[in-house]
Amino acid sequence: MLKRRRCSTYVILFCAIVFLLGVVGVEFTLSSRQSKTVTTVASAVMPARHDDTSGAVVNRSSFNTHADPIEYNVTHWKGVFEDLNKRADVERIDVEVWGKAAIGTYFIEAILGARLESKLNGVWFLARALCSNLHLTYRSGPGVLPHKVPKTAQHVVLVLNGHNDDKIKTATPWLDMLPTLPNLKHVGLIVLGYEDCSNTWLKPYLDAHEYKIRFVFLVYGGKTWLSHPKVQQWPLGVATYRDFPLELPYYQSLGPLASSHRQARRRWLCNLQATIYPNTSREVLLKVLQDNNYTTSCFIEARKDWHPTETGESKQRYQQALLSSDYTLAPVGFNSECYRWYEAAAAGSIPIVEDRIQPPSCGTDPLALIKESNAPFIYLHNWHELPAVLKRLQGRSGLELERHRQRLVRWYESFKLQSRIRFCSTASQAFNSAAG
Repeated sequence: MLKRRRCSTYVILFCAIVFLLGVVGVEFTLSSRQSKTVTTVASAVMPARHDDTSGAVVNRSSFNTHADPIEYNVTHWKGVFEDLNKRADVERIDVEVWGKAAIGTYFIEAILGARLESKLNGVWFLARALCSNLHLTYRSGPGVLPHKVPKTAQHVVLVLNGHNDDKIKTATPWLDMLPTLPNLKHVGLIVLGYEDCSNTWLKPYLDAHEYKIRFVFLVYGGKTWLSHPKVQQWPLGVATYRDFPLELPYYQSLGPLASSHRQARRRWLCNLQATIYPNTSREVLLKVLQDNNYTTSCFIEARKDWHPTETGESKQRYQQALLSSDYTLAPVGFNSECYRWYEAAAAGSIPIVEDRIQPPSCGTDPLALIKESNAPFIYLHNWHELPAVLKRLQGRSGLELERHRQRLVRWYESFKLQSRIRFCSTASQAFNSAAG
């Protein structure tokens, strides 16, 4: 049997994390035998609960500021990890993770907590992380090509971009490469899908045995895909391709706990920074703001054309607007889910979210992950509801606003930890099953 010992350094570190995030109930134990390391998730992640009663409802629009504690279904995951610890023959499993999508940076750094290191002046980027007895080596960058995956690889995770036809042409060679690995046992995927949730290009690979795909974490999944036994929904995260930082100094704009409106409030009541497409709800939102005289109390930057890149000035202006706004308006785009949810949460700016399925072809709620984790967002079904909601929000006490903001930041940290547990448990089950 493996001899187990508790590492005081990890205990101290974990206690600090619990204190900062306001979460309880996660225990990490370190099991050691020669070079083998098993990290165990022992119980659910729960945030601290508060007693303010500032929730409000406009039609079905919920402020969700007095949500129940975040409940994560980790019973199954806990069992998987505990079973691994009980086995005398648990061996280290090396996993090759190759990233060809910007969501990979969010995955390895924000979710798994590793840090990418530049190699060969940016030709490669490398990071290492642990999931139970899985030792992950993550590679990305222009030097990452399908034929460079080592032929000795047994366990592989690919992070791919299938967002449009051009991206799919780049993604499919990676999947076509898999049968050429002579020692390959099983594969996992993290995929940025089509915003219309179609993703038909993936189906042949999931159905064919030779690709050995055991699980898929899919952004923009939709009802059809999320009912597939191998597929789970995955969060979009922040726009790392636009160099949005993984951490924002939200605390610089919080100020001390206060009982007055003036001390707790930021410079702007809200912000809207978006491309305004014709005949969309974004156009409706902009008109509502203009017609109700919110152009002076809210930071508004509306443009007609979408730009994939930002200047240094525009990036700074966007981030500062988030940090300087009490609320961030988040209208749907081509899909309901957007980077703005996560970026606003990172900045402590409470998202006011348009709660509807977009496009209808997706057939399932893109907000499912957010709602299941009791995110303290504000949900509207129609932007014409916004003036009444903002009026009520302006009537809240400074203490209520401050608590809501703090709860948002704690939720976001907990949400990332939940995503880590979900990935690690899924990968551990798949790859240890393959090894056993």
